Amino acid sequence: MPPYDASLGLERGSLALWLCWNIWTARNNLCFSDKSFSVSDTIAKAISNAKEWLEGQKSKLMSPQPLVYYAPEEFPSEFVCHTDAAWNPDNKWAGLGWTFSHHNKSEVHSFSRTHASVNSPLVAGGLALRAALLQAMSDNIRTI
Repeated sequence: MPPYDASLGLERGSLALWLCWNIWTARNNLCFSDKSFSVSDTIAKAISNAKEWLEGQKSKLMSPQPLVYYAPEEFPSEFVCHTDAAWNPDNKWAGLGWTFSHHNKSEVHSFSRTHASVNSPLVAGGLALRAALLQAMSDNIRTI
């Protein structure tokens, strides 16, 4: 079977995944339900699934919405927050850092701390963000 057949009405590469899926489900039906499907039935089902999937995707397409941009001047009390974290996989310690700066001042307030028993760099980043938000609440910063 060629990788692309315009007569099927499918895009290049869309059929391969559906073939794999239908081979897998045919195998499961044989192993667990004692039902068997012919090769031609499996291919026909894959083509049908691929067409159904593509039709479903077309209905989900929406016209792009324009992005709304607010200039910083519209929010005079807005602060900018930056966070970062470093993680040591050997001892599971993380170093957390965050800064706050007012959008129209060059003054930057920096904070940092360490945290033990951190299981991954993703968790370390989340902890840095959490620490920054807690600091913002503590300093009565309401817009970031």
